[in-house]
Amino acid sequence: MPDVLSVSKFVRGNARTHEREQSGGRMTSDRGALLREGSPVAKAEQCRLASALAIIAGIAVTHVGGTQLAAACVQQYPHLTPLLLVWVGTGFNLLLLPLQLCRPRHGSLSALGPWAPRPARLVLLAAPFFALWVGANGMYVSALSWLSSSLVVSIFSVTPALVALLAGPILARPLTLTSTLAVATSVAGVVLAAEPWAATAGAPPPFGALCAFGAACCAALYKVLFRRFFGDASGWLLLLFLALLGGYAVSLGTPLLYVAQPGWPAALASLPAAGWLLMSGRCATDVLFNGLIALGLSVTHPVR
Repeated sequence: MPDVLSVSKFVRGNARTHEREQSGGRMTSDRGALLREGSPVAKAEQCRLASALAIIAGIAVTHVGGTQLAAACVQQYPHLTPLLLVWVGTGFNLLLLPLQLCRPRHGSLSALGPWAPRPARLVLLAAPFFALWVGANGMYVSALSWLSSSLVVSIFSVTPALVALLAGPILARPLTLTSTLAVATSVAGVVLAAEPWAATAGAPPPFGALCAFGAACCAALYKVLFRRFFGDASGWLLLLFLALLGGYAVSLGTPLLYVAQPGWPAALASLPAAGWLLMSGRCATDVLFNGLIALGLSVTHPVR
């Protein structure tokens, strides 16, 4: 499932960076000369654009790959329950923690912004987001065990529409005609590309459809609340936040998993090598997906 920040946020950040640079260019008399084809500035712009496009392509590929691998896990190995898959996948986020050693520190500025001197508050604030994370990912994987992946993706594509609706009361952003048309076009494009009618015979199971829609609701609330509390978060803050979610999965999720599925150690022990490879590939793809989003935010929101 797409993690915590949408690709649209990354694209908007890149657009804002470009707008700032263009506005600065209008204030500089020789900006046009610097941007001439072949100049160092022009080459830097082209490199940044190429990097952004490569990151977006990587996000799309890892999102689709993660969905297909999750569907294969729940369909081929029924004892790999959605809760168990979410627990393992979220725990993999701890692999992002060592990247904090590479975090830049420039004098009094920190890549974590105002949250640098408040680590305890950041840890506490991650708790409700962990609940939304488990709800979104758990219901998404559950839907894949009932419905085809194309139909799940189609239902989940209503997330941008839900974000637009929640942004009004939570972020005080009015729902404009432009945003409405953009969301409708996006949803229609995803549905036409996925072609769920070609993979589903008859009416879809109600429980599976409700799980997919519930996952979209949790994901939308997660994104809007994240924007409300963290604003334009840097990639480094996002990486740390994902690692905190992994810590919650290990510390809080493990006892909860024992209560909900006492036989999970035996389920993992009986998993064949092919199953381990499939599950590990799915988790690694999710970590790569989240890391690419963080990388995109670092590129478009550099620490000055």
